[in-house]
Amino acid sequence: MKQREQFDVVVIGAGIAASASAITAVEKGARVLMIEKAPKHEAGGNGRYTGGGFRIVHKGNSELYDYMTAIPESQRQLIDINEYTEDEFYSDIMRVTNGMADNSLTEMIVKESNKAFKWVDSLNLGWDVNYDMATRVGERMVFTQGAIPLNVKGGGEGFVDSMIEVAIKKGVEVRFETRAAKLLVDEDGAVCGVRTISKGEGQDIYANSVIIAAGGFSANAEMRAKYLGKGWDLVKVRGSKHNTGEVIKMALDVGAQATGEWSGSHCTQIDLSAEDVGGGLSTDRKSYTYGILVNTNGQRFFDEGEDFHGYTYAKLGRITRDQPNGIAFQVFDSKVFDLLMSDYSHQTPVEANTIEELAEKLDIPVETFKKTVEEYNAAVVDGEFNQAKRDGKHTEGLDINKSNWAQKIDQAPFRAYPVTSGITFTFGGVKVNKNGQVLDVTDQPIKGLYANGELVGGFYIGNYPGGSGIVRNLVLGRKAGKHAAALADGMVKTN
Repeated sequence: MKQREQFDVVVIGAGIAASASAITAVEKGARVLMIEKAPKHEAGGNGRYTGGGFRIVHKGNSELYDYMTAIPESQRQLIDINEYTEDEFYSDIMRVTNGMADNSLTEMIVKESNKAFKWVDSLNLGWDVNYDMATRVGERMVFTQGAIPLNVKGGGEGFVDSMIEVAIKKGVEVRFETRAAKLLVDEDGAVCGVRTISKGEGQDIYANSVIIAAGGFSANAEMRAKYLGKGWDLVKVRGSKHNTGEVIKMALDVGAQATGEWSGSHCTQIDLSAEDVGGGLSTDRKSYTYGILVNTNGQRFFDEGEDFHGYTYAKLGRITRDQPNGIAFQVFDSKVFDLLMSDYSHQTPVEANTIEELAEKLDIPVETFKKTVEEYNAAVVDGEFNQAKRDGKHTEGLDINKSNWAQKIDQAPFRAYPVTSGITFTFGGVKVNKNGQVLDVTDQPIKGLYANGELVGGFYIGNYPGGSGIVRNLVLGRKAGKHAAALADGMVKTN
């Protein structure tokens, strides 16, 4: 056992959530240590597997044009960004979670989202235009309500690495390949440090405040089966292999209150041939809104046009997992090939000149699939197709109607992309207040313990609006870092 050390604040994890807390704490004068169990090139949890953008309240073109300096002015003039208000953001979260998201925390995230964006900008990480979230209408690129126009330069990987770099430059000590083994608690029940293990050697590190931000249990097959249900131990992991849930268990062991949907997760459709772990963004298949989805029986099972993909993709993986063999096919005709997102270029589709031939190549029942397509085509109502809005172009009379963007599948060649489920993060976690303080089972703060990121529960129930996880991590991370630093300095009480 190595000699014990003392810091003001210890942060467990090194992702965007953890770094936001660490940077804020060190800016407030605290002596901060950030520990990460992964090696440096794999550090950062699921943040490394994001696009690097996040959902914020903004005024559209008049506000965001100034951040698009990575492209020439001539290109900027062809971009239209719809305004996104506080009411719209709050409503979107409540709508997709059926009103079950934590109200006070959601309000805080929404109200402070733009401030978090400005804070990230102040760190000089740089921005890229997120063209994959734009809809092409003629020569123009339209960012619809709630779309995410900007990514941090370098995407998720760039975001994570740059945040760690900023933390180090500001004075945070960072130790990679150092895992937390146990939270240390004093005789009064306050968290006073963490036992770490690095290269087989243990060490007790004491601190006035500990911030846990080490992700959920998406990469832990045992916990997935226990909490998400039968068969979830076999699901592909779209994100980090290091999010294995042990830090959540440590928090529960010292009295933290569990909250949120422990049986829920962010789970998307990904390329069937994707790696079992860590496939990342290139395996995403989110353009299903322009076609139809069928299972291995050749039948539709989901309203592909329920909403923009940013509001449905995170639940679609779970729905797909419940289909036969956990496999589905995204089917398109040639009218929409040029509308598919760039990630589709990473997968060779199954292509055919007739629906029957496509069914044979997919090894699904020919007559059933043919009937599915014929009935769908017959149900498509007349109207103008407009991918830049919820166009209301729908089907009528089907068991599962398509609500928007319904066009006939009738123009050869036809393409199908085999997909399966890929889990990104889990929804259940510990309960916190607006300062990021972890609450016990009586809703009282556990002195010295803070939490941020995916291991916090209560934000998402059943579904998730795309890009809202990172902004949650930034807002709550800064709150936790500020409060933890003040507690370490003796400036605040636990509640």
